Amino acid sequence: MKLAALFATVRREVACEIVMKLLGAVDDQRWIQPFVWGLLTIYDAEADVEIPDITGDDDISASTTMIAVPVLHGADVEIPEDTDPNEPIPPAQVTVTVVGRELDTPAEFTGQLDCPSGRLAIGDLENKRVAHVPTGTLLVDIQREPRKFTEHVTLSIRSSG
Repeated sequence: MKLAALFATVRREVACEIVMKLLGAVDDQRWIQPFVWGLLTIYDAEADVEIPDITGDDDISASTTMIAVPVLHGADVEIPEDTDPNEPIPPAQVTVTVVGRELDTPAEFTGQLDCPSGRLAIGDLENKRVAHVPTGTLLVDIQREPRKFTEHVTLSIRSSG
């Protein structure tokens, strides 16, 4: 059953990447994924990145080539006391929404991100998706809900030019 779920995920990701490539722009996407490390990262999938200073608090950190967004961490998940100790601990699940337009409400973070390849990696070290975006400098707006122990992140990604 786990293998079937993996194949379904891979097919969905490949289909999403093909659609994004055909459109040549940032199209709305939404997915739920675990964030074992508690950090959503956004960076050019093909270029060297400058890791931003991550302070360990709940603030979003950025360099010109990477944005790091603290989210719900695996250690933040509440485990009921009656859970079987032999069962795996449930992962921290975060909903990620990506839109190619301005946000309807004020963003918590607004910045620019260099993406010369047009292939933007969004996710964490173990699980990321690649979105095809305009090449060059991108405008990125970020909203989180809630700010601490974030369970939902909305990213607005669009060309600066």
